[in-house]
Amino acid sequence: MRKIILLFVITSSVKAQFLFDTLYYKKIYDKTLWSIYVNSVGTNFQLKQTFISDTTLKTPLNISAESLQEFGISYANHKQFVMINLFMALASDANKKPKPRYSNAIYSYADRQFLIDVGYNWFNSYYEKNSSNFIKNFNETTPYYDYKKLRSLNAFINYTSFFNYKKFSYRAAYHGTARQTKSAASLLYFINADYNRLESDSAIIPFYVRNSYDKFGQLNRLFNYRLATGIGASGTLVLLKSFYINATGMVAPALQMQQYSLKPTSGFTNKLSVLYIADLRFAIGLNLKQFVISNITLINYQAYKISKVNLSNTLISNRFSIGYRFKTKSRKVFNG
Repeated sequence: MRKIILLFVITSSVKAQFLFDTLYYKKIYDKTLWSIYVNSVGTNFQLKQTFISDTTLKTPLNISAESLQEFGISYANHKQFVMINLFMALASDANKKPKPRYSNAIYSYADRQFLIDVGYNWFNSYYEKNSSNFIKNFNETTPYYDYKKLRSLNAFINYTSFFNYKKFSYRAAYHGTARQTKSAASLLYFINADYNRLESDSAIIPFYVRNSYDKFGQLNRLFNYRLATGIGASGTLVLLKSFYINATGMVAPALQMQQYSLKPTSGFTNKLSVLYIADLRFAIGLNLKQFVISNITLINYQAYKISKVNLSNTLISNRFSIGYRFKTKSRKVFNG
């Protein structure tokens, strides 16, 4: 009988430990956070040829696209986070740039120690930010060079694990599913699988500078399959138990399988290479018992190389949100 009682006490203690809130953060199990947000996303592909000397710097390209201002709602509980776009605002300089066409989605699942993100970004409204390099008499009213029918797709799945999960909550800063009441930080490691696609019905490189890119002036499709694993760190500074500032950084080498095709041929050339990626995230906000106000900036950078053409891609997003925690039916939770 004593052994049974002892076993019950030990089991209860273990279960209570999972529910125990440290002095550093408090997880919220009995409430869901609903938020309204405004979000903007921008991406660019930077190309630079090294076939010929370019002392005038007229051949580098900055292929850019931005989303409209997105308005939507997000939902978060102690395990999951999802964003739902509702509508978009009008562009402020629609006369100079092509009409933005953009779509994205992200879903997150987590427990105390790990986080899984699955999502995609799709753009179909690219223009050349360096149009003044080759369009004569370019001024404030001249339309940018339009990469008609150029489109991109990026799909990803990320796994992130935090070492100091007993004191530090990443989701408190970025999802609002906990309240970090004391400053803390954590080292982390992550695994990333990514698919990036850039393609056009015609050659991507503008005809103004096409000859400078040798045969790659006829590049029309570029597919990248990538697997990366690396390390990073995340830290949150907390003031008055509610106001917080977080910074997160990650870097990793990546193994990449690259496929590209050149006009007028339809076949692909395959290439296996090693590259690097970097990810920066910043969050600032006010995390109260019922209300959460936050501003989140994400910066993702990845470097590619095609023969003597240097190529990099940067994606930047910024989301401002205001949320309220609604009471839900209480249920027992023994993990996460």
